[in-house]
Amino acid sequence: MVANIFGKIYGIVGKLEAQNTLSRITRQIARLTKEIGRAEKQHNAAKRTAINNAKSKNYQSYGLANASIFLQNRNDFGQLFKNGQLDFDACSKNKEMYSAYQQAMQQYQQFGQSSLEQELAMIEDEFDARYEIEIQSLKDQQVDLEAEKVTAQNQLQVFEGMEKQEGEFAKKNIQNMFEA
Repeated sequence: MVANIFGKIYGIVGKLEAQNTLSRITRQIARLTKEIGRAEKQHNAAKRTAINNAKSKNYQSYGLANASIFLQNRNDFGQLFKNGQLDFDACSKNKEMYSAYQQAMQQYQQFGQSSLEQELAMIEDEFDARYEIEIQSLKDQQVDLEAEKVTAQNQLQVFEGMEKQEGEFAKKNIQNMFEA
């Protein structure tokens, strides 16, 4: 009979400890979920900014206006321009030169596009690595906490069952004492 009472007390104490553990883990998971959300937002914003900066820089370097300025400063294409603008009379008189100019413009822009694609790939790789280090480790930690939560829930059920069972045994023993 005394053992049953102590068993019930042990079950209650274990249940309270399991509830405390479960509550602590649940709070940690909630905090971690918020932290992951903030980290992902910051990560995505930084990635968008890096991509936009790369595109802007590439456009400034390899855009049509810059390409035209770059090519008109070359000696062979300079005669196609007048006051910084393409001179259509000169272009129609020197069609071969104008064709070469158009081809050089395409090459210049293709080089710019290729350069942009390389830079965007580097940005993508950099942010993938950052994601692995900064965010994926938090997500792994969250998975570990979820597993701990399941264990704590199972312990809680065990202690609740123990409390109930030992309480019923104690109650029956007390009833049997008075019936005899």
